Amino acid sequence: MVYKKVKPVRLAIPGYYDLVARTPEDLFSNELQFNAGNYDIAQKWGRKIFRGFDVHDPYQIMAEHSDSPTLHLFNHQDLTDPVAIGSAYAQMGYAHPRYAAKAELFKESKPDRAAFIGSLGAYPVDRALLERGNSAAVTRFMQMSRHILEVLEEPLLLFPGGHLHPGKDVGPISNGCLVISRRAKKPIIIAALMGTRLALPRVAVVRRSVATLYFHEMFMPEEKPTLEAVQASMQQAYDVARDIHRSRET
Repeated sequence: MVYKKVKPVRLAIPGYYDLVARTPEDLFSNELQFNAGNYDIAQKWGRKIFRGFDVHDPYQIMAEHSDSPTLHLFNHQDLTDPVAIGSAYAQMGYAHPRYAAKAELFKESKPDRAAFIGSLGAYPVDRALLERGNSAAVTRFMQMSRHILEVLEEPLLLFPGGHLHPGKDVGPISNGCLVISRRAKKPIIIAALMGTRLALPRVAVVRRSVATLYFHEMFMPEEKPTLEAVQASMQQAYDVARDIHRSRET
């Protein structure tokens, strides 16, 4: 996957790619420290952007594993997706997930925004550096992801497509999610999200939409699923969530 329009970002976090001076524990205790008050503010925004959250968990995946250190994979249609997912999780009483966010949200030129996004449980991922195979960027991404799952023992949300894909399918995904799951020895939860596309313009112009979340399948690390199997499962989840959302909208 090539990010033709994405350029490396100067981060507001000093020494983020200094693997010796800055450990994940250090980063999560300082610039990326979770703030419950800010998280509540984000959930309030979510409730203003969306009319509600329609959560479907027919196989009781989240009912049994919502607080477990698991890797949650979603399709990515809009910038409001993390807010929608976080708000839906809060509504259902699920543990708040940490998540990988594009580095553009942590720009050095926007330190206040970077601090706020970091306080919500996010950490930066520079897609341009990952695509170029930058060793420090790849190692940092793996370190931060594994620290969340293995040390903090919290859920981790990823959009394995790496960028917005508002089309009629999930789009191609990267194998980073599989590497994280295998090295951390944590399960993968396949889920889908609908109703977030153009959410902010809809608030201003037409009625607010309902965000639909559907939890489809869980892969245990010992299963060693292939990238093709995860891709197919995500597409199946996408198709079911789309049908549920359409039936609600009609």
